[in-house]
Parts: sequence; C-alpha cells; structure tokens
Amino acid sequence: MFLSPETFVVLSVMIFGLIHSLFARDFVKKKLYIINNYRGFYIINALFTLILLTLIEMTFAKEGSKIDVIIKNPLLGSFFVLIGGFFFMGGLIQFYLSVGLERSKLIKTGFYAFSRHPIYLGGIVSLVSLGLFFIENTVHISFIFSLAFYLFVGSLIEDYYLLRDFSDYAEYKNICGKYLPWRKKHLKFLFQNIKPKKKKVKVY
Repeated sequence: MFLSPETFVVLSVMIFGLIHSLFARDFVKKKLYIINNYRGFYIINALFTLILLTLIEMTFAKEGSKIDVIIKNPLLGSFFVLIGGFFFMGGLIQFYLSVGLERSKLIKTGFYAFSRHPIYLGGIVSLVSLGLFFIENTVHISFIFSLAFYLFVGSLIEDYYLLRDFSDYAEYKNICGKYLPWRKKHLKFLFQNIKPKKKKVKVY
C-alpha cells in the first residue's frame, strides 16, 4: 500500500470532517433548499458517513501494530469516558429539547452554563480517554485522536458562526468558558444558573 493504514485512516477522518462541515455551511444549504427537513437530512448524512468511516477503520485495524496502553489505569479511564459521555448526551438532549433541529436561539442554562460547547467537550474527553487508557492498536489510536482533533476544530468553527449569527453571543462568550469554567466570571455565571430563582410573592 502506498499509504500506511494509520495515514489512510487519518485522511479518511479529514475527508469525513470536510464533508460534514460543508453540509453545515449556508451556501450548501441554499443549493439544497428543496430538502424540507434539512437538519434531519444533515444528521442522517453525518451518521451514515460516520458508520462508513468506522467500517473503513475496522478494516484497516487488522494491519495496525500492537502497542502498549499509554496509561494503565482502566478504572480512571472508565471514569473519564463516562464523564465525557454524560456531557455529550446531556448537551445533545438539552439542545434538541430547547431548540429542536434548527438553532434559532442561544442556550445559556444547564450544560450550556458550564460550557459553551458541552457536546464537543464530552466527545473530546471520551475519545481522548479511550485513546489514552484503552487502545492497543496504532490504527485505532490514529482514528480516535483524529476524531478528537476534528471535534476541537469543529468547536472553533462553531464559535465563529455563533458570533456571526447571534448578537448576544459575544457577551455569553465573555462570561462562559469554551469548555470549562476556569475563570472567576465563568464560575459566577455557572452558579447564577444553578441557584434556584426565588419566586416573587404578590402582595395584595
């Protein structure tokens, strides 16, 4: 083979990322205006290409080399994978319950008070944890870290478009951390959203 299996898998992830990103761009949406539920089409397309990508990775994994696990602590690894999964699924569920298939407003509560990108955060944490604590194959680890890098780049692109499309995003970006609430103002914003709001008592 002209390319190593690891390089081929990384390139496959890059192509997947390019296709996924192109279908999210406005000029592509305008070209495909005839599709009524574009967001639904986008999700189905993403799942289909991800399944195809996974099949490619599994095929080439047979040619990968066996390596030692980077960090030999499966209990700690499982903890981080679960934490990542919690943020990924929590952010995803809250997103679709709040705005449905089309992002029509900013979400600033719940998971989105902790992180501006809880879905990306959860995906990156889970993938990196799998790569560090469990993977023993060079093709698998190339695949995992390539996907994690793609999510990182995706969060940067998402920031750009949210800043363009929502006038209040600049303020939200200033008070809520990209991934973690690592500054005092981030924590203040988080606790303001966690603290139960007092009901106003009407005086007659």
